[in-house]
Amino acid sequence: MISKIAPIAAMALILGTAAHAAPKVGLIGVKEFEEEDLVYGVTDKDARERAAERIKKMRELKARLKLEMKVEGGILKGYTAAAKRTRPPAFISAREIPSMARVVGPSGTNTGIRLLSKVYLRWNSPSPPRVGDEYDTFAPALVMQSLSDPTIFDIGEVTDLNKMPGGYRPAGFLYETSGRVRITEIDKGLVEADVIQIRSMLRIGHRVMPAIPTYASVEPIYSPAETNAVVVAGFPVDRLSTTIGSFLFLNRGRRDGIQLGQMFESVENLRTDDGTVSNKTLYQGKVKVVYVSDSYSTAMITEQFDVIRIGSVLRGAQQPFTSDSTELPKVSSASDG
Repeated sequence: MISKIAPIAAMALILGTAAHAAPKVGLIGVKEFEEEDLVYGVTDKDARERAAERIKKMRELKARLKLEMKVEGGILKGYTAAAKRTRPPAFISAREIPSMARVVGPSGTNTGIRLLSKVYLRWNSPSPPRVGDEYDTFAPALVMQSLSDPTIFDIGEVTDLNKMPGGYRPAGFLYETSGRVRITEIDKGLVEADVIQIRSMLRIGHRVMPAIPTYASVEPIYSPAETNAVVVAGFPVDRLSTTIGSFLFLNRGRRDGIQLGQMFESVENLRTDDGTVSNKTLYQGKVKVVYVSDSYSTAMITEQFDVIRIGSVLRGAQQPFTSDSTELPKVSSASDG
């Protein structure tokens, strides 16, 4: 944040000096003032020149303060807009998506490729790149579903179906963005690009595909409670975060009618210390869908979860009732029937 303490103190110092030259003025602070007051009763030529110089400095300080407030306001607005932007870090697709290119160089980069460095891509898509185009790089992984319990999922680093462990079936492919590149030069099939963003560890062999869209904002959409989804994984995939702004992957997508902005909430049955499962339900948290693929969706946590796990069932969230609502929610009585 730009500090206003120094300019205000400087102005007070100047005004204080003016008070000694012309006692009528006093210490005005940073309020509006009449410049003639600074030279009131001053007949000495040098004193008048000093007063005129102070007027000039005060004008400069006022202009600087206005500029700082304008800049600070712009920064605040920009920060607020940036805070509302949503860019999903990954998505799951039921089918393997052909990549447009693959990162092939520079060789010998074992610790990951750094921001602003050059990378080289082997282009294999029929759609040719253009200088200035931007693409995301992805680290693909295999989504596996348990054969014994369909609510249990696991993420494998390998995409070779022949290496999949027993007891699971292939359920899709997870594409995690590792970075973003901008094309700078094209030499037949070899494409040079600058790394302009790093999201995770960008390595040789990562795939290049169209960039995941960034949304200025995603408005919530509420759906019937009968719409259910199961948590497939979280992001990062090695742990599940329950905090606001974290991401979850759900096993419902475009084929199931899921829309961008659709809200889900987690409600679980109460478990007592003796292991008994009660019919009483406990509200756990809420998520908003921010990316939709064929059979899966990526959701962002909007209300803190107490507990979330792989296999947790989420239900469609109802629109909350507010005092601004013109229609009261319908309440069914025991006699309805």
